Amino acid sequence: MAHLLLVEDDPGIAESTVLGLRRAGFSVDHASTGPAGMERALAGGHDLVVLDLNLPELSGYTILEALRARSRVPVVVITARTGLDPRLKSFALGADDLLPKPFWVEELVLRIQRRLEDVDVRKRVRWADVVVDPAAREVTVAGEPVAMTPSELDLLLYLVGRPNRAVSRAQLVEHALPEDSGALERTVDSHLARVRKKLGDAGSAIQTVFRVGYRFTPP
Repeated sequence: MAHLLLVEDDPGIAESTVLGLRRAGFSVDHASTGPAGMERALAGGHDLVVLDLNLPELSGYTILEALRARSRVPVVVITARTGLDPRLKSFALGADDLLPKPFWVEELVLRIQRRLEDVDVRKRVRWADVVVDPAAREVTVAGEPVAMTPSELDLLLYLVGRPNRAVSRAQLVEHALPEDSGALERTVDSHLARVRKKLGDAGSAIQTVFRVGYRFTPP
């Protein structure tokens, strides 16, 4: 069961959305103000965040920007704001999807399922003596925790979430590294070289694909 966070101040929209999401099989937490939404979002533990832009005391833009500085958890923005600017700003700040109000909960469910299927953030990945836990953002080798920088971990999570698929360096920069990091494609090589070293012999599962990028190929 995927665990979602809904940040929405309108009681009617919140009630119907929570009910619809729970009927679809999701576990849902709800925050009704900007500060509460910020606190819960940054606390982690959710597989996806559904975020309204118009919130009391703190805007959804502010929450999204703060969340993206610390996490790659998928975010679906819901908003009554019309026009192109809110869409562009939301995506520039790191939103994964945007659904205008009013919306059908059934469509929101499909969009959430699509995002969760893209990278299954709930599933632990195991190979050799390595365990990668995306939800906890932890990596262990032979039962011992392995310290990784946020960028190293995000790159590893992106690769292990797409086993046996070649992923370009450009994709890794776009999807696995913070937008304001100024990362270049060669930065990916440096990060993944350190990841391989930290994983020891099991690091060979992260393979270089000539002239493309990388591929995670578990044994």
